[in-house]
Amino acid sequence: MKRGCCGRASRRGVTLLECLVYIVLLGTITGIATVALGRLWQTTGRMAKTGDQISAALRAGERWREDIRSARGAVERIEGGAGCRISNGSGNIEWRWRDGVMWRKAADGEVVWLGPVSASSMAGESRDEVQAWRWEVLLAPESSKSRIAVWHSFVAVPGGALAKR
Repeated sequence: MKRGCCGRASRRGVTLLECLVYIVLLGTITGIATVALGRLWQTTGRMAKTGDQISAALRAGERWREDIRSARGAVERIEGGAGCRISNGSGNIEWRWRDGVMWRKAADGEVVWLGPVSASSMAGESRDEVQAWRWEVLLAPESSKSRIAVWHSFVAVPGGALAKR
């Protein structure tokens, strides 16, 4: 045995109590890391769903704008402004908001274009002697943790409106 200062014998090694302290610290750090990783996965999943919702809204908005631009007749509001009827050369196209979903009905059938939707409004508005149309849509949040309501707004001019000018 080596002798340390003051003539006492010094021992090398780790006591059982020190081992238990290290095990508890390691367990605590591992637990905190696991909880943080779980929250990270949940947040990533919510962000992916939100991105998918935004992409779906953009696709639906672009399809709506194509329909408005293809109008050769009247575009009129239906159902208190929650939808519109578009007269093009080959028939009517209707966009309706019902049961929390945006529906598009054309000659080829009725199709769900966007859902779930909390609110929708379609209205005509004059812009420099041209009749334009605006569609504002609010998507339903995926979870109750959403703090901000994001409205998506699309504007289009009927195809016949530019020809009249």
